[in-house]
Amino acid sequence: MAILGNSSAQAEESTDLSVHLGYVGLLGMPGHFEVSITNHGSDPLQSATVTLHADHFVLSAPTPCASAFNWPSTTLTCQFGTLPVGATATVSSFPALILNNGNPTHHVLTMTRVASTPADPNPTNDTTTRTCTSWDSGTPLQEDLLFC
Repeated sequence: MAILGNSSAQAEESTDLSVHLGYVGLLGMPGHFEVSITNHGSDPLQSATVTLHADHFVLSAPTPCASAFNWPSTTLTCQFGTLPVGATATVSSFPALILNNGNPTHHVLTMTRVASTPADPNPTNDTTTRTCTSWDSGTPLQEDLLFC
């Protein structure tokens, strides 16, 4: 008698996380970024780590982004905990200080899922990029205007 398969084998757990980077702001007023992850997988997320690489930005660290901004790599790391299937977790009130030289400047922020448990078998939606343009406000100690 041949054994064709092991009926007690468990399917490997997986999550399919997507990442989203939003910007909320009013003309001439300070704005903030929103970092979101959504679990599109078949299993609950246990944990995830995303990084934000900021070109010409200094980002402050809100909860759950417990790490400080890393100056040499211009990167911020955020940790997310458990997330049920179909749910979204968002970190908001994520202010940015713009490093501007007085001229219109283009800025690129890139958010990437770098780790998750269980594993994410679909890397196509694990990175998002947002391009913004800033103009010097012309007033010392006043935030520059940012359009995303």
